[in-house]
Amino acid sequence: MNAKKGLVLLLPAALALASPPAEALSVTSVGLAVSPAASEGPCPVELTFTGKVVLNGRGNFTYKWERGDGAIDSTAPHTGVYDGVNPAVVTTTWTLGAATSMFHPYDPARSTETIHILSPTDVSKTAQFRLDCGAGNPMGRPVAALAAREPATNCNGQPDLVPLLHSPMDAVVGVKNIGTGNAGPSVLYVTCNGYGVTSHKGGGNGCFFVSPELMTPPFFVGPGNGTVGLHVPALACGKEFVATMPWWASLYSGKGHWIFTATADATNVVAESNESNNDTTSALINP
Repeated sequence: MNAKKGLVLLLPAALALASPPAEALSVTSVGLAVSPAASEGPCPVELTFTGKVVLNGRGNFTYKWERGDGAIDSTAPHTGVYDGVNPAVVTTTWTLGAATSMFHPYDPARSTETIHILSPTDVSKTAQFRLDCGAGNPMGRPVAALAAREPATNCNGQPDLVPLLHSPMDAVVGVKNIGTGNAGPSVLYVTCNGYGVTSHKGGGNGCFFVSPELMTPPFFVGPGNGTVGLHVPALACGKEFVATMPWWASLYSGKGHWIFTATADATNVVAESNESNNDTTSALINP
């Protein structure tokens, strides 16, 4: 009788040891939509990306945003909460576009935003959009005035060099010849100043404190503090030259507001039909 009682007492403990562990939290579904999915201006346009995340149980998840232009999500990782019933909704916005050929149309390979779930499992979802600023009136000028800027096909007039920057600012800079004549080689300078900057790898309020060895051609260290130079080749009328700063992603990880100014034909070696449009500005804000 005592032996039988001992067996009865031990049986529940044995069953408890054999019970399966609770299911680990994981991501079961991720969706991402963009609005508008296509835009022809006016530019710039604000794109809104809406992600929906579902887990296999109630709990938190972490994520970051990855833009197609390589911009850094400096406030990541973010935390979302799934209530076990309704998909968790997270959003971000991207204001993009300018009155330059770089946005006519915008490069499809860069026209993406990705939500990257970091935990409890590593999952990504990408949304694609289409942007073409050439069909609208991005600078508030009459459409006829924009058309008048297109160069003649015979290129027998004078060149007119204008700088190209994305808005918001990213790693791409360039120059376009919107005049009616060919332009010889020139130089573009890009300078930067920071406001309310708490930290970034460039140091101080300037932006381009980059080791000279990172300034690979066609880039070079410009005059003064915080200036980058770009060697621009000869440009026929209507042609442009763009380059990507390879060190960009390593610099802008802090919080602050940076203003960039680009100057085409900065050393004034090209006789242009319009010498008053050589400067343009763009901004980068990390809240």
